[in-house]
Amino acid sequence: MEEIIKSYLQEYKNRFSDSIKRNYEVELSEDEEKVVRQIHSKGFAIFENFFTIDQCNLIRDRIDYWVNNNPNIWIDSSKSDHRIFFLNLVESEVQSFFQDTTIIRILSSYEKTDNFQGFTLGNKVIFNQIIWVLEVVGTVIL
Repeated sequence: MEEIIKSYLQEYKNRFSDSIKRNYEVELSEDEEKVVRQIHSKGFAIFENFFTIDQCNLIRDRIDYWVNNNPNIWIDSSKSDHRIFFLNLVESEVQSFFQDTTIIRILSSYEKTDNFQGFTLGNKVIFNQIIWVLEVVGTVIL
């Protein structure tokens, strides 16, 4: 019984602490507020022209490099989804995204805190027609 009470007290303490931490307000520009609203409504937002085409190509090439040369990345069973966790720690261009003040302001507003930890996930999805056909056919039959 004592363990249950301790558990409830810890949960109460965690919720109280989180409610204080998650009360952070950031003054945003109209464009930044629009992005936060998009994240709330759609689960994502699109930043037009955030990176130049050259920066996008560089990051895409670096993701390809890690997918092709690092056996320790996460790959799903169909070998379609390739995930590079903490890409910002090994690629400076990605780190610049991770440290971008606009991104940080939007994240702080969305999360209601200026105290967050995280990383940037590099991802490459390779279309696998056989798996896709099986999934679609399976869905149609069901």
